[in-house]
Amino acid sequence: MRTIELGEGLYLFMFDPAEGGIEGVNILALVDGGEALFLDTGYAHLMKPALAFVESLGARPVGAIISHFHDDHAGGIPLLGGVPTWGSETYAASLDHCFPVGERAALAPKHLVRRPETVTLGRHRIEIFPLPGHSLDSLGAIIDSRVLYAADTLLCTNEGEPILPSVHARPVSLHAESLRKLRSYLDLRFVPGHGAPIDDRGARERDIENRLAYVEAIAASPGIGLDEAQKGCDVKFLGSEWHEENYR
Repeated sequence: MRTIELGEGLYLFMFDPAEGGIEGVNILALVDGGEALFLDTGYAHLMKPALAFVESLGARPVGAIISHFHDDHAGGIPLLGGVPTWGSETYAASLDHCFPVGERAALAPKHLVRRPETVTLGRHRIEIFPLPGHSLDSLGAIIDSRVLYAADTLLCTNEGEPILPSVHARPVSLHAESLRKLRSYLDLRFVPGHGAPIDDRGARERDIENRLAYVEAIAASPGIGLDEAQKGCDVKFLGSEWHEENYR
């Protein structure tokens, strides 16, 4: 686990990809006094060291905001001991797809997010808003007006190389709409759900425009080949094996 302090009391925990994989996993935590609020909880085995780090600061978990209910973002919830959780009102499809029936009730969010809302932890403010596209239940979060957690709307390696968009929601145009929404936040530091933060404003803008060109191409022409879909991009994305799943 690599720990990066993104700002006062805001920590990013970056985990390496599984063997043979290209994408790591990110967990974030806000700490204020003796309290900690997590943004995503990774897989359960990844949440353990993140939780141990927070506890080493003398803080205990008091809540978690879940960007979407895939197992690599929600699997660590049970380790938090029944704290309040926030998730999209459309969480059920992702939860049902990723978790056995007997685990779902304990993982379901206690606070349903239907529209933008604000969660506070001491002096910290987290603005949560719907950002569907990767999944129907995807949320974004703005932390202290400085950092945008875009979750899986943006994907890259831990070295910062761009990974192909992963589009689970339908219609595909939802993902394009969410990417356009991110244009409004280019002055904030971007943190993806997987991979390194994007610190340079120009790099953030290029990343969004490349993803948007690809997603608009597959939305307009389902079945389009990968090379054709990337014609409007100035990068070649990693993760090409996801392409067919994106337009099906």
